[in-house]
Amino acid sequence: MINNTFQILQWNPNGFYSKIDEIKLLINKFSPVALSIQETNFTINKTGSLKNYVTFFKNRDNHNRASGGVNLNLCKSIIFADDTHLYIRGTQISEMTRLLQKCLNDLSEWCFKVGFIFSPQKTKCILFSNKRKLTKPKLFLGTTRLTFVDDISILGLNFDTKLTWNSHIMALKKNTYKSLNVIKTLSHYEWGAEGTILLNVYRSLVRSKLDYGSICYGNSDSKILKIVDTIHNAGLRLSVGAFKSSPIISLLSLTGESPLHFRRLKLSLNYIARILSTPNNSTIHFLNKNRLSKIYEHNPKLRKPLGLKLQQEMMEINIVANEISQLNELIRVHSSSTSTQIYTDASKTEMGIGLAIVHLNETKHALANLQSIILSEPLALQISNLLSKSSKNIQFVWIPGHCNIKGNKKADEAARNAIISPNSELIPFSSLVDIKRNTNKYCVEWWNTKWHNTTENKLREIKHSVELWPKYIDLNRKNKVILNRLRIGHTKFTHGHLMAKTDPPLCPTCNINYSIKHIIVHCSNFNAARRDFNIPDNLYDAIGPFSNWRNTILYLKEIELYNSI
Repeated sequence: MINNTFQILQWNPNGFYSKIDEIKLLINKFSPVALSIQETNFTINKTGSLKNYVTFFKNRDNHNRASGGVNLNLCKSIIFADDTHLYIRGTQISEMTRLLQKCLNDLSEWCFKVGFIFSPQKTKCILFSNKRKLTKPKLFLGTTRLTFVDDISILGLNFDTKLTWNSHIMALKKNTYKSLNVIKTLSHYEWGAEGTILLNVYRSLVRSKLDYGSICYGNSDSKILKIVDTIHNAGLRLSVGAFKSSPIISLLSLTGESPLHFRRLKLSLNYIARILSTPNNSTIHFLNKNRLSKIYEHNPKLRKPLGLKLQQEMMEINIVANEISQLNELIRVHSSSTSTQIYTDASKTEMGIGLAIVHLNETKHALANLQSIILSEPLALQISNLLSKSSKNIQFVWIPGHCNIKGNKKADEAARNAIISPNSELIPFSSLVDIKRNTNKYCVEWWNTKWHNTTENKLREIKHSVELWPKYIDLNRKNKVILNRLRIGHTKFTHGHLMAKTDPPLCPTCNINYSIKHIIVHCSNFNAARRDFNIPDNLYDAIGPFSNWRNTILYLKEIELYNSI
């Protein structure tokens, strides 16, 4: 039965799945706003779903099956500060247009009654669809027809009609390059700011913009994401003063800044853990939708939602919805007439974490006894006598300590024993702090593995991990830039020919191309200068984290290459 007034479809199919094809035919023919379906034969653990409809059902008390369900497809809204967004999803543009127009009419009527005004000139519409040719519908706010656009900005994110994120990333590129000009001004080769300061400026002005919304646009095409990578690489190159031809992977390792795809992975996993830790969050059901996983397996070109995309990483880090909690209190002690003392302690080892709770019943301490009319403790009597002789107003504040407290000692011992005791209760619990730590460790290890597998890289010969090297505190900007270029292995003297498109410089003595390793370690033409300044016979000791940089700088000046680096 179809109600034409409200466009509600009501039917008793006696089995949802057995009549699913007929239900879809009815939806395509009538485009109902709501469906009322009886005798669905749903169970508690197995319910049905229809595209563009939200399912509500009620279970019988005496049967393990649903007595009916109602699916709704209504216009929804999002309000943030003074921004209001109306949206609807469906397959029939005409029906969606009708519902949106009705909502706009109701909104205009409400504004007229309360004296509120929505600006039609600032109100924009956008139609999200994968179809190539679509006729834009007509929507009116009052008497003004609203304009349909190809991309729209919502809370700083630009959405295009195909959700490719192309417009957002191009706007991000334009915005961040303005901030890169600030770093470019401060990063002069001779008198520029210190590299650590420039990196902090980059993180504040540029990387923060790249991080915003990266959980969303990180699902876009890899070719588009390369545009964001160039911004990241340019900021790092300016901060350390690296030569233009320096390998990107060397810049990342030298600065300790992970590649952006690892950073997006870390931010996404932390976001998922934060959502799963709050069961009442309105977006948690989107992360738990695994019923469509087979569709994405059969069609790899489809972009997976966040929960499915990072399902493997979540398993490796042990991000499980029911095992994440934000416990502010482990024990809540209600007030009572008797004095109750509870001591807690935790112990962490490689085998695990032990938590112990010790309950003791003891008499009140001296300060609490001062509040009593009858003073029973000797210490309380002494304090009371001193107070009676003093004319000043004295207040006592109890500051708890751990020394010589029997309860603390018992709790500490019990926590250590809980780790190895077979009778201890095992609680599958992970805090957000632990998950963030594990996520960061997971991403760093993944990045470190990629660095270990790097070949034919000059920095990789002397730097064996992505861990940041200690910095020199008495190094000016020019000498620091020279040392960074020596470590990376790309300088103006050895690789300037790539910019000028000429032949590489040839060592006249050894008849091979110049390289940093050849200049510092091997070239026989510089043996005398090398002995004079005690230059080691390997690159790690010569330009590594614990090298004597002063001798290296003096050596470069002696062989007249200091200003050519």
